[in-house]
Formats: sequence, C-alpha cells, structure tokens
Amino acid sequence: MNEKKIPVEVQELSNDYPCFGGLLNEYFYLKHTTRKNTMDIVRTLREFFNFIMHNYLAEAPHPNDIQAIHFSKYLHYLENVATNRQGNPLAQNTISARLTAVKSLWSFLYIKGFVTKNESTLVKYKKTVNKRDYTALTPEQVNGVLNSLDIDAIVKSCIDGHKKKTNMKKYVAWFTFKILVHTGLRESEIASLQFKNLRSHNGIPYIDLIGKGQKYRQVPVCSTIVDMIDKFKSDFHKIWGIVLSDNDYVIQSAYYSTGLANKESASTSTIFRLIKLIVSESNLDLSISPHDLRATYVTQMLNEGVPVYQVSQWAGHANINTTKTYDKDRNRLTNAHSPKFIVAPPALDYD
Repeated sequence: MNEKKIPVEVQELSNDYPCFGGLLNEYFYLKHTTRKNTMDIVRTLREFFNFIMHNYLAEAPHPNDIQAIHFSKYLHYLENVATNRQGNPLAQNTISARLTAVKSLWSFLYIKGFVTKNESTLVKYKKTVNKRDYTALTPEQVNGVLNSLDIDAIVKSCIDGHKKKTNMKKYVAWFTFKILVHTGLRESEIASLQFKNLRSHNGIPYIDLIGKGQKYRQVPVCSTIVDMIDKFKSDFHKIWGIVLSDNDYVIQSAYYSTGLANKESASTSTIFRLIKLIVSESNLDLSISPHDLRATYVTQMLNEGVPVYQVSQWAGHANINTTKTYDKDRNRLTNAHSPKFIVAPPALDYD
C-alpha cells in the first residue's frame, strides 16, 4: 500500500486512534472518493469517537466494545443535539450521511475480521417522507427561461474577455437547464455525465448511463441536444483554448473560476445552483429544482403520446406507478408493452 496516497488528516486520525490497528489507513486507501468527501468522513469519525468517549467510554475503545446502543445514541445526538455551522438542526441528508460513514467503517472492520460482530446494522435512520409535489413547467415557461439569455452574445462576451467567468457560468446554467428538460436526467446523473455517454444506434442518438440503484438505461435524445452539445464543446475551445475529450464531464462547473476542465464530476448542489441561476435570469416567478425539470420531461413525453411504459424506461423509474403519477388525466397503462429497441423521442416544442 502506498502511504503517500493517504491524506495527512487520515494519518492523524489513525495515529489518534491506534486501537484500530492501522486499518483506518487501509479503509481510506481503498475508498474511492473525492478529497472533500474524505475530509467530511474524517470529521464525522472524529465526532463519533469523541461522542462515545465523552459519554460512555473514558478511553479510546476497541471497536468490539462499541455496541448497538452506542450507534443508537449517536443517531439520537445527530437528530436532537448536533447543529450545523449556522446553529440550525442538521438536515436529514446530513444525518444520513454521517451515520452511513460510521456504519461503512464498521462493515469494513467486520469484513476484515477486526470486529467479531457488526451491531451498527441494527441501527436504521428513516428520513421523513418529502411530500412536495414537483412542478412540471409548461412549454411557455420552459421557453421563457431558455430565451432569457442570448447565448451567441454570451459566447462573444466570453471570447472578448468581458465578464468572462460570470458569463460562462450563465452559459453552463442555460446548457444544464436545456439538457434536463430534454432528457429528464436526475441531478446525480447529469452531474456525472461524460461526453462518451452520448452515443448513436441506427442513426438515433441516445445517452448511455448507469442511474439510480446502479441500473443501466438508455435515454434517446433529439438532434437539438446533440447539436447543442457539439456547439458547447466548440465554444468551450474558443473561450478557454481547451479541447474537451470524450472522458471529460459534460457539465463543466469549475473552469469559470480556475480556467481548467473539471477533473471530478460536479456535485448535485452545483446542479441545483445552476438551475436557480438560469431561472433568476428570466422574468418568470418560478421556484424550481432540477427534479421539477425531470417532472417536466416526463409530463411532456406523456402529453406527446409516448406510452407510459416507454417513458418509465427512459426516466429510469423503478416502478411504473411512479410514472403514472405524472399522468393524472390519462390512463396509458392499458396495453402498455416493453420496448424492444431504441426509438426516437418526439420533438418538444421548445426553442
């Protein structure tokens, strides 16, 4: 194992808790994640260890000494005591991420035979169901957002060096919005989308991806999106002098501050902020999320007469009833069938 690849913060954590027998270094070495995520996990593990030692075990415990009650008490602490930097209660996603980080380490220790039992599996965190109804935009609203920017003028300003970073960010926001309403991708899917994922079969372009639950699917796209992506790559080269390769990410979120192409995929929070930015550029009174654009895609596909089973496949819904919730005024489940091949999606009435 190459110790040079271990961040100093991880090494310090391992030194502070020798009771793990050096396995912390191995755990982080094998865990493929970004540096930011690594630092988040390190902070979470320190928080967990300190919580256990302060409240239950005076000295650094052996992992075998930590039982289900300790994991349960930590979860209770996260839900009812811990706060964020602003002093507010932790968000559900934060609670889930911290508990998952701790449980992941214990699963690793159990697999390595370092602990005889893994009682972290007995503790579950159930998020409160988000009952928010997602809003499907009308074609007029979609066009209102897309027409809020003159992309040719934006590109020219970038090339001329006028507010280059600011204008490029607007371009990326517009670009992201248009892809989402034409494909229905999830935030995580568009964030990790690479140019090599855009392929063609029998003349029909499609996006090849591994989506939620590690499920493979193909999402056909119209020629408008293919042309737009090609133009974006060309504009990117004109503005930054960088040729984007097939292995580069489609959503480039860092270069407008660094001048370099992304080395890692954008975060889902970045996608959310980009959508918020482009909507703010329009005169429409809208408060939407990337998932609203997914709802827009599904709704428009159904409105165009695409069978609900086909839309469900394209959207990557695990249950066809999820797709049906967008089809409140129709009943397309009768005689629904599984598609045998890729078919071209209908052209949507967007500018």
